[in-house]
Amino acid sequence: MPLFGADRDLLNYRLVIQSAGRHVFGGPPRHKGTTPVGSDVSLHHFLAIDLADLKSPFHYRHGGIRYLPLYYPLAYGSGGAELQYEVVSDDEIRIIELDGAPSNSVDIVPILPRSNADIVALTYEEVRLRLFAQHPTRPEFGSADLRLWERMGGVHAVLFGGRSWSHNGRVSCKNPACSATDGNLEMITVIPSIPIDGNTDFWGDYQDVDFCFGLCSSCRTIVAYNTCD
Repeated sequence: MPLFGADRDLLNYRLVIQSAGRHVFGGPPRHKGTTPVGSDVSLHHFLAIDLADLKSPFHYRHGGIRYLPLYYPLAYGSGGAELQYEVVSDDEIRIIELDGAPSNSVDIVPILPRSNADIVALTYEEVRLRLFAQHPTRPEFGSADLRLWERMGGVHAVLFGGRSWSHNGRVSCKNPACSATDGNLEMITVIPSIPIDGNTDFWGDYQDVDFCFGLCSSCRTIVAYNTCD
């Protein structure tokens, strides 16, 4: 039985940084296993999604985890490392593959600033615009579309679901317990280098980078990587 449910329409939701939210962006790592074996450099904690939130596109299952943790190896691989890990419990993750070593050349804070966040449902107009925006050959936004896109967060919008263009919707899952070596990659969310309290300096070398978090559809291994426009 999977540790969490992921059978809602992901495209209908986005994340908003706000003090009253029950989800947590940044802050120190919350799990055992976030420092790779043989290293003293931890993964960076990006987001903890409260699965008990009825607005969350991912949800709690009895006997499973309460929080879905998203981690990324910001200090590894000179800025381009890819990570695969599985969530063991609310206290532990297990790194399956990390394709980079700690890099002294990366300018990044040791811990991302902590902030609460909320999940909000998109309106009909926002869902329609989002689907239009994802089309690879769409025309330029009109003025009304641009105003709506900015209200949704613009380049800093944190949206759930969608398509992984860089991975063509596929993942080579490295989990030895997984039966699919070439499975579907289901996107959890893409987190841009968003401002916290109006500041983005803490991103260092990662300004204008999108951090992508996906799931192997067969075993729920989490795949984390980044892309640059």
